Amino acid sequence: MKNILENKPVLAVLAGLAVVWVGGIVLLPASVHTADESPREIIISSESDPLFERICFDCHSNQVDYPWFTRIPLVSLVVGHQVSSGRDSLNFSNWNELDRDEKAGSIEHSLEVILDGTMPPLAFRFLNKKSRMTFDEFTIMTRDANRALEKLKQ
Repeated sequence: MKNILENKPVLAVLAGLAVVWVGGIVLLPASVHTADESPREIIISSESDPLFERICFDCHSNQVDYPWFTRIPLVSLVVGHQVSSGRDSLNFSNWNELDRDEKAGSIEHSLEVILDGTMPPLAFRFLNKKSRMTFDEFTIMTRDANRALEKLKQ
């Protein structure tokens, strides 16, 4: 009896199946869940909320507009994990459910990571233009977040 690895037609079929299987894993995007957006109040200010929405909501809300690169399957798994982790840390869609202390803590933490440059993450800023902020936008966001924080601490 011939060794199966010496049979070229069988080898070709096995190789073809392997390519289809690996291709399916790599080329078919993983599903990334987006929950429905619920109505919410103004979070920081009417001026800075649109900035927070544009820059932060893709990872920190249920209102996610996934960028083009999340259609790449392995990337979609990583991004899905990052979004899930971001929502666990802070989910602006649940803002109405937080008490004053939780809101203040969320704003304080947001200010820290914006000021130290870790949010939005560098790789995300590189790949997703809408997550980049100008100096003026940075100034508005941090100014208004500090004002909101002071109001919450009164």
